Amino acid sequence: MFLKRRLRRIFTSHFLAKIRKKALRNGCWWSALESSDRAFLDLTIKLVSRVRNENLYQILIRITKKLQDPQKRTYLRFIEFHGLVKAKRLSKQAFSWGSRVASGWGNDLLFAKYLIVTEINSPLGFNYSGQRG
Repeated sequence: MFLKRRLRRIFTSHFLAKIRKKALRNGCWWSALESSDRAFLDLTIKLVSRVRNENLYQILIRITKKLQDPQKRTYLRFIEFHGLVKAKRLSKQAFSWGSRVASGWGNDLLFAKYLIVTEINSPLGFNYSGQRG
């Protein structure tokens, strides 16, 4: 019960407006939501400062889950496609050097995510795979 009360405090008009803005930027506002969901969220942003009603809270949870899924799927697809390929390649290399632990790296999503983040944040032209960028 305590957790639900705390979570309900998160749903303020400011927080919902941020979610709406992010969904519009990512393009999933129109594709992931029906017109009734969009209208409901817009009205809630305009009329409610903080959600106190349990029914309203449940509806907003359902709508925000619809908005999170498309964004999450795109990100996970990118990690699975690029990150896991890199993880498998590095895993094979480390295993050939004698690291027994490295055999599991190829299927580790967290390692794949780490590789993608380090590649994104690396200086332009630097490529740790040995190829010139």
